[in-house]
Formats: sequence, C-alpha cells, structure tokens
Amino acid sequence: MIKSPFSTGGQVFWWLTFGLVLLNFLQAGFTDLDPDEAYYWVYAQDLAFGYFDHPLAVALLISIGSTLFDNEFGVRFMTVLFQVLTFSGMWVLVGKPSEKKESGLFFLLLAAMPMLQVYGFITTPDVPLLACAVWYLVWFVRFVDNPSWRNTLILAFLMAALLYSKYHGVVWIGLIGLSHFG
Repeated sequence: MIKSPFSTGGQVFWWLTFGLVLLNFLQAGFTDLDPDEAYYWVYAQDLAFGYFDHPLAVALLISIGSTLFDNEFGVRFMTVLFQVLTFSGMWVLVGKPSEKKESGLFFLLLAAMPMLQVYGFITTPDVPLLACAVWYLVWFVRFVDNPSWRNTLILAFLMAALLYSKYHGVVWIGLIGLSHFG
C-alpha cells in the first residue's frame, strides 16, 4: 500500500518542516556571513567545474541564490531549500510515517541533530553533499528493488551530483556499493 505524503502523519511532518524553513529563512537573512561562506561566495562570482579545494555545487547554489537576492539571504537561499530536500529524503527512507506521533517524533529527531540545523541556513559544500547522499541512498534502494533504466539514470545523476558536491562523495558511493555487492 502506497502512503500518501498528505496523510495525517505526512501533514504533521510537512507543517513542521514548513515552520523550520521559515525560521531558517529568518536566520539566513539576519545572520552575518561566516568567513567560509564569503570564501564560497567568491567562487560563485566566476563559476567553473572545480576549484582548488571544492567542486562546483556550493558555488552554483550561491550563484543561483545571489541571482534572486543580492545579499546574505541570497547566499543562503538555496541552502534552506536543500534542507527541505534532505529532510524529505530522510522521511522517504524511514517509510513516510503515517501516524501523527511517528511523524512528530521523526521530525523532533531531525531537529535535535545540530549538524542538520546548522546546514539548514549556513552555506557550505556539506549542504549539497548531505542532500545528494540521502537521495542517492533512496534511489539505490529503489535500484536494488527494480534495476530499470530509469532508476539507473537517476542513480548515475545522483552519483555525479555527489561528486560535484564534495570530493568525499566517492567514499559514500564506494561504501554503499561495497555494502551491497561486497
């Protein structure tokens, strides 16, 4: 049976996520840039496929956000949206809890992890890495269940996105592969 994302538990999860997004947008707009964020902002001024110490993704996210908003909020805009991607992927991984209590508990566990909260509004290369890693795991499970061309192409796209997010993505890809095929 397929669980609707708008079931009772799904509504709880999405409303809590929406509230967190609003809070993160406030933090993104009213908090000064971290020195690392300013460093990545410099990358975003001249997009390239890779830089000395980081791949393209963080600069691309900042570039997109800065096109929409020319301030600190623009630097962090896509980061807030990527937290929603990360949380929704984790929600899919735990089976989309349909009960209010389960969804609320799951959201509280996510909210209690400092790493997930910091990467909810501070832009670093770890933001796209975390989102891509979660969705890579989602689609890897789907690929194992149904090795179709569609799942293969989506998995390939996510592998490339992981590598463009941070060079550490190769470790994630390798370990997930070894855990299944090893």
